[in-house]
Amino acid sequence: VEARIKDIEKKEEFGRSIKQIDELIASGSVQDALAALNKARVTVSDETLVAQANDRQKKIGELLKVEEQKRMFNQLLTEAGKLKTDKKPEKALEKIAEARAIFKDNPDAGRLETELKALVEDKQKNEQYDKLLAAAQLDAKAEKYDDASSKLMDAQILVPARADASKILKEIEPKLDAKKKQLAIEQYNRQREEKFNSALASVGEHLKASKIDEAAAAIKVALDLAPTNEVALGFKKRIDDSLAERDRQTDLQKKNRDFEDLVDSARRIVKAGGNVESAKQKLDEAVKLFPGDQVKLAAIQMVETDIMAQREQSRRKASFEDLLARAGQALASVAQPGAVAATVNYARY
Repeated sequence: VEARIKDIEKKEEFGRSIKQIDELIASGSVQDALAALNKARVTVSDETLVAQANDRQKKIGELLKVEEQKRMFNQLLTEAGKLKTDKKPEKALEKIAEARAIFKDNPDAGRLETELKALVEDKQKNEQYDKLLAAAQLDAKAEKYDDASSKLMDAQILVPARADASKILKEIEPKLDAKKKQLAIEQYNRQREEKFNSALASVGEHLKASKIDEAAAAIKVALDLAPTNEVALGFKKRIDDSLAERDRQTDLQKKNRDFEDLVDSARRIVKAGGNVESAKQKLDEAVKLFPGDQVKLAAIQMVETDIMAQREQSRRKASFEDLLARAGQALASVAQPGAVAATVNYARY
């Protein structure tokens, strides 16, 4: 009999442990849930209980895997940001590639990747600019002014914002004859115009294909060449509006995900019979994300109804246990009428 009683007590203790583990899982305390499960396993031998423990072990393992993925993703994003700060965009892109292999569609990683690609492109352009500049200086030193002028104009077209090439070009211009100078200027203006028109055409194509980031890169090239062009400025405003709307939608999607996570977490806590105050706190946080949104409030009110039902169930259970105890006490005493009254109250409940 004693052995049977101990076995029942172990099962009851294991049942309480399983309930605690489910609450810890629902609240996101995965490590605590694992520790509680390992502790509960020590005295388990019944096949049914072992199966319950294995089921929780599987759930915890899946959650730990997701947590590890998030930790690794955030670490890679942090490393990429540091490499960006250290002006090492190529290495930062390698980190972003690793991060996107974990969470491919993460908007933060996508934005950082776009920024890094632009930095890499700018770096490559500036490196090519420096090579053209060095070659032009050698040509000028060898009195090959035509070749020097051509390289300097190529450098200007490549990186219009830098003034080094223009400065050297002005120094060698007096040494070019008037005709060659005019031809060089015409060629330079023609090349700038062609590059501007090409960039503007690319903007239109990218906008039609809804490739906003590519359109933004192309309009930057066009405005570098013609900062006051009204068509280019019109495209710039349209692109800026699209980028702002995309950011707004991204933020809205994140808020929706956060809202769903909070409501689902509250729902799981209530379903598992957990701490209703913890569930209520999560619902309060969800309300702050979308104040005044009737659809969202309706979803929250459904869970709040479950919370009220849970509270009523707890109250009724406590009342039931109190009446049952009072009936037992009355039956054990001499006052039999009191026992009958308590039993009648219990039956009515």
